[in-house]
Amino acid sequence: MKKNMKKNELVLSNDNNIINKIIDFLKNVFCKNSNNVLREVNDNTEEENVRQEKFLSNIRVNDDIIKQTDMLSLKERYDRGEISIDDLTDEQVNYLIGLYDKSIASLKEKIKQYAV
Repeated sequence: MKKNMKKNELVLSNDNNIINKIIDFLKNVFCKNSNNVLREVNDNTEEENVRQEKFLSNIRVNDDIIKQTDMLSLKERYDRGEISIDDLTDEQVNYLIGLYDKSIASLKEKIKQYAV
């Protein structure tokens, strides 16, 4: 360097020197790794979201199964005469009507199969 340089002047650097090349190389290596880590984190969160959605759908299915078994037990109690139509809510009556319609349709299908 020059000996007559003032203390407040900046030194011009050459971007082609070996130290800058090493620094640039290290920056590239670490930046690529951080991008890979971010991609892996994003992939993991997407997988976690998919697992949560599957879990929630299984819970919804189980709730439907529980409702169906409750309604089937209501149907059996109604068939035995333990409860009357006045004891049921409108929703329960409509669901029972649907159950009876399904059972009638399945019986008709069985009759058609035996008739052939």
